[in-house]
Amino acid sequence: MQAISTPLVEPALVLALLFVLVLVAPLAARAVRMPSIIGLIVAGIVIGPSALGLPEHAWRFDGVEYHGLLSFLKAGLQFATLISTVSPSYAREILDEAFGYGLASCLLYTSPSPRDS
Repeated sequence: MQAISTPLVEPALVLALLFVLVLVAPLAARAVRMPSIIGLIVAGIVIGPSALGLPEHAWRFDGVEYHGLLSFLKAGLQFATLISTVSPSYAREILDEAFGYGLASCLLYTSPSPRDS
């Protein structure tokens, strides 16, 4: 799958594209009987690292990059002011590399003492 390579430079267009993707990608995934999160993952793959014209520092560990692709999930975790979980035990589990699906270090970095709901 070829990523879009023309960077957008107008901030309003970038923001509009992100809003559309975050709203449409989950709906499109649900239309083909896939979980909504899959739609967001595919949208990040299609956009790729260069389409939004994001600055280089956005592609560091503490940015939106996840295995070389744009990750809406990681971006949400990085910029969230509060991350809640369904239980205290789940909060502990996702901080473990084995159960954090590659995002445990991101969770530890963004919230050294995660709170649960």
